[in-house]
Amino acid sequence: MAQHMPSTGPRGRSWAALILLLTVGAAAPALAQDESRIWEDLFNYQQKMAHIGNAEAQYKLADMYAQGQGTQADPAQARRRLAAKALLEAEMKKLRETPATFD
Repeated sequence: MAQHMPSTGPRGRSWAALILLLTVGAAAPALAQDESRIWEDLFNYQQKMAHIGNAEAQYKLADMYAQGQGTQADPAQARRRLAAKALLEAEMKKLRETPATFD
């Protein structure tokens, strides 16, 4: 008794491709929304870290503003964030080089 094997000819592959396309296509909007929410959450987190003085967060925010990830693209804000990072790093360098005095 011969078993029926699925078609692997051109017609079988076409159906498989169509099913795959429909499956992925239906999920695409949900995936895009998830990705957008993840970027927004990351942007909010970096803002909080930058607010407490994290220079690396300032750099990451600058990149996110430049790329429009998690927020609207804003080249001027990206430049301001890079300047803030440079200022924080300069201040940290001064603190490291200043000897501690205890009176």
